[in-house]
Amino acid sequence: MQLVAISALVVVVIAGIAALFVLKGGALESPQGKPRADLEAASKDPGGFLHFVAGPDDEFVFRYQAGNCTVAGGPEMELSDDGGWSFRSIRLPQVDDGTGIGAATPAISAIASVSLEGRRRFVISGADDECRLRTFVTTDAGTTWTQKEFNADAWYVDPKSGVVYSPIGPANVECPGIANLTGFDDVTAVAYCTDGSIHQSSDGVTWDRSGSTDEAASAVFFESPDDGYAIWADGDCQSMVHRTTNGGSSWSERGCVYPELTIPGIGGTEDVLMAGGNGPVFVSDDGGDTWTRPEPPEAVTAGPTDGPSASPTDDPTDGATDEPTEDPTDEPTDDSSDDEDSN
Repeated sequence: MQLVAISALVVVVIAGIAALFVLKGGALESPQGKPRADLEAASKDPGGFLHFVAGPDDEFVFRYQAGNCTVAGGPEMELSDDGGWSFRSIRLPQVDDGTGIGAATPAISAIASVSLEGRRRFVISGADDECRLRTFVTTDAGTTWTQKEFNADAWYVDPKSGVVYSPIGPANVECPGIANLTGFDDVTAVAYCTDGSIHQSSDGVTWDRSGSTDEAASAVFFESPDDGYAIWADGDCQSMVHRTTNGGSSWSERGCVYPELTIPGIGGTEDVLMAGGNGPVFVSDDGGDTWTRPEPPEAVTAGPTDGPSASPTDDPTDGATDEPTEDPTDEPTDDSSDDEDSN
């Protein structure tokens, strides 16, 4: 399944109990207020929304905040290769202005789009502190980056103007702000707006409203133009998962991720859904009906009778980012023939 994750895009954050998890210096923040007001405020937060991007397999999870090139506060990127149990930070690419890369060279201030082409090869489009876009490629999971001219081959929201672009040109949506933008090919995309409305494009230029969420959602994920998931508070559950099969025209209740907490991120593959905040994710392999924590790697390795295992009562919002024991295993792809600059 081809997934294109777009900045300014996926997955919105609202209030609730322990609401609005935002990754800022590794700390959790929880502003309180009205859900709709918090949803709109989150779109203006310097860190941006929390995005979950599916990788090449179910063990690989990539999450990021887009940042903002017009307000202080940079992006964050993290990677898990153990199914979301632990995450490690990915170094942001630095921007070469023609004078080379040094220790003091600033990193990108916003992420416009992310494409995962393998366990070690990522393509990131990001903006400098003047909101000028460039494209960066890594073949070693973020240890080094190669800077290239910006290539607008993915759907994205311009980090300065807020205008939506498809690979074929401007395609702005008439709504207060974009909370989640997911492109499926050059002309097909779904946009979730901060007012809860859902819009679809089938020509890369114009949009039709296809539905809305029943309540302001804390997280949204579309795996196709019609099939999607959203999280909002329902009854005694602060993070009830709902599913649509008609582009958001109607929703059916699935399962509760965690009753007492608002969950600000959801994503997945064809086989597994993932939801979470600043710590280990929750996973579901039955379409969102039931949710569990992934099994800790040491428990898988040691077996049931020896070795440590994590307590199921661990705080699911814990910000721990234990280093994986090994780097991703596939070999880097050598694209040095068209490299312009590495950092």
